[in-house]
Amino acid sequence: MLTRAPTQIDCPFNSPIYLSGLAHLGSVEFSPAAPAPILRRPVPGTSRFDGLGSWPYLWIDTRDEISALSEAYRHLLTLTVVTQPGFRPACEAAAYFKDHYLYDSSRAFPALSKKAREHLRRAEQICAFNVVTQYDERMAIAGLYDELRRRRGLAGTFFDFPCIHFETVARLDGAVFFRVRNGHDVCAMACGFAFGDWIQLLHIAITDTGLRQDASYCLMNSMLEFARSERRLLCMGGLPRYGDEGLKRFKTRWSNRQEPVFLLRIVNDRAAYTELVRGREDERYFPAYRATGELRRVPA
Repeated sequence: MLTRAPTQIDCPFNSPIYLSGLAHLGSVEFSPAAPAPILRRPVPGTSRFDGLGSWPYLWIDTRDEISALSEAYRHLLTLTVVTQPGFRPACEAAAYFKDHYLYDSSRAFPALSKKAREHLRRAEQICAFNVVTQYDERMAIAGLYDELRRRRGLAGTFFDFPCIHFETVARLDGAVFFRVRNGHDVCAMACGFAFGDWIQLLHIAITDTGLRQDASYCLMNSMLEFARSERRLLCMGGLPRYGDEGLKRFKTRWSNRQEPVFLLRIVNDRAAYTELVRGREDERYFPAYRATGELRRVPA
């Protein structure tokens, strides 16, 4: 049982091995002078490249590390980096991005409504929860995610995670996988990492059958109980751009705390950037030259 705050060294998202599983977003570049690797992406319509920080965030501890990150990747047109929940970067490049939902096991368990308790009771009558440690069993989440991808139309978007992503996560130290079965069939899974006293969830995937059987209630309630037994903070992420009111209610129901995440919008070549975004200077999306067509579906 761990009860210490995470550090940059602990964070799996700062690992080039983890980033190698995000090949659909870019290629891994790791400068010896940088505090962390980034994903390099071609800038549409140019011969330039820009940089994207790790998903769901890059762990940064100080303003000096932000400066070192910018300097190490100065050859890239821009750097777009989400920092960890609760960290407030004191620099001009930082802007509030969104809130992340958390379950803090040192606080009261979320109070479920009468209707939610009925859904949970129904699910627990037919579903069973367990923590999965075997690689082959963990990889069942890739199939569940395929179903989620089709249901939400995620093909070709930022969230079109390839199988290698799940393979990478399943093999790394600190990975945690949770499963709900209705008999012999897997109907819901979640995965993430435990580091320091945090558990950061990456994916929650539920089958159509699981949705009908309220498997999400069994999964979420059991994960919160697991985090409480381990005295950890369970981080559920924020709302993606495609998120609707239903997803917001879902995350709010199971959280008892929120923390902000910030977006570092670093421009290394101001003249080139200004030329690329001419006519779109008021675009809130960063980098603005990616704010067209399907690229709007790709979070900065």
